[in-house]
Amino acid sequence: MSYRKVKSMLGIGVVAALMLLGGRVSVAAPDAVLVDPTQPVGASAPRRGLVLESTMISPERRLAMINGRVLGLGGRINGAVVTSITPYTVTLRKGKRNIHLRLVPKITQPSRAKQKGQKK
Repeated sequence: MSYRKVKSMLGIGVVAALMLLGGRVSVAAPDAVLVDPTQPVGASAPRRGLVLESTMISPERRLAMINGRVLGLGGRINGAVVTSITPYTVTLRKGKRNIHLRLVPKITQPSRAKQKGQKK
């Protein structure tokens, strides 16, 4: 038997096996939450609502990517208007309320008492 025949038969076998399984082979469920392997152990779950994903600041313009949409000053998303874009934050106005989004969470330093109690 030639290599081509074996290769083609193997392909047919894989298709037949998938058909026998009823086509229920999937990598992940459509609504499954995929875990980012680059996240540190114990990192928080993905945030919901408005999420600031990136910013771009240049002399000509300021842009922010929020929930996958690129917005400039005055841009609208979920009924809120972008009023300020800085390298790490975006401020939106929704009605009378200001919404502040941060690109990275605030980093807090442990208290000195905790630092002294830790072994080096």
